[in-house]
Amino acid sequence: MNAAGRSILAFVVAVACAGQLQANADSIAFTRSTGLLDMAPLASTLLQFPQFNTALGQLNSVTIHLDGQQQANVTAENGSPDLSGTIYVGLGGGNGNYIAATGPGVGLNVDLAGPLDAFAAAVNDDPINPITQLPEYDGAGGDFHDFGLLTASWFDETTLTTSLSPYQGLGTVDMQVTGDGGWAWAGTTAAQLSVANYQGSGEITVTYNFTAIPEPTTMALFGSFGALIIFGRRFRKANCA
Repeated sequence: MNAAGRSILAFVVAVACAGQLQANADSIAFTRSTGLLDMAPLASTLLQFPQFNTALGQLNSVTIHLDGQQQANVTAENGSPDLSGTIYVGLGGGNGNYIAATGPGVGLNVDLAGPLDAFAAAVNDDPINPITQLPEYDGAGGDFHDFGLLTASWFDETTLTTSLSPYQGLGTVDMQVTGDGGWAWAGTTAAQLSVANYQGSGEITVTYNFTAIPEPTTMALFGSFGALIIFGRRFRKANCA
């Protein structure tokens, strides 16, 4: 084989090997969201994802990622005669599953109930609650703070490497999202919260990690590689003759 032939052969081998390396490891992801729903609590909501089509290759693992969020407009009233303190507001109560997701072989929970001092404000002296437009509930303090829209969010994730059959096929795989919780106060001996527009959401991303079947173009390159080898051998024989 002459120098030009060897250069072409080297180029084909390099391209074919690059294509093969790229095809060996791959992933495909699908994301679905409940959107913001009323938290009363958040009723079980069905999210459906396409199964992994085994025609693409060998499924190695499935990663399920859950992003959870809760939000509300919150106003806190300090009912204590002590007007020098601080009112703390945060998520609390419920069953601890603030945003949860279940599916085949998986259970995720986003625990949003961080410390009660997640949102804090010094007490003030506002005689009218800006949400309810009512005066203080017990006449002791009349100290209100409108926190406005409070949002808490976090995530949970797991990767499955066994029992992957429910995630393979040409249909869909189901994930159920639920939510619970409530808002609580701290930092004073007496308080009352006004909560409006209390909503939550769950967003799930399912990622299929797989070994891909080489693409037809890659296989064609390997075929060309083989043809060049045969051509080179015949060329050498012809020159020797």
